[in-house]
Amino acid sequence: MWVKRGDVHAETSADVVATKEAGVTDAIAEFARRGVSRVALQAHIAGPILKFYAVADGRFFSWYPADGRATGTWRSTRTACGNWSLPPRAR
Repeated sequence: MWVKRGDVHAETSADVVATKEAGVTDAIAEFARRGVSRVALQAHIAGPILKFYAVADGRFFSWYPADGRATGTWRSTRTACGNWSLPPRAR
């Protein structure tokens, strides 16, 4: 499971936490101790972990694997990740 800060984007490495399902309650409590009252839970999907940065209107989108080996743009991401769609302004 991933437990992620739910009020704003991730600001520190502590804002995105991987944990086993049994550790979710403790992870949420740790967010609360830091003053973060909203979190998002996401099931882990096996495969490479990608980090990304984007601007809402689609003018900027960049990604890189968590291991830092390569970078890409939305065009190369589409090729790497298969058939998915971007907002109209990003096409």
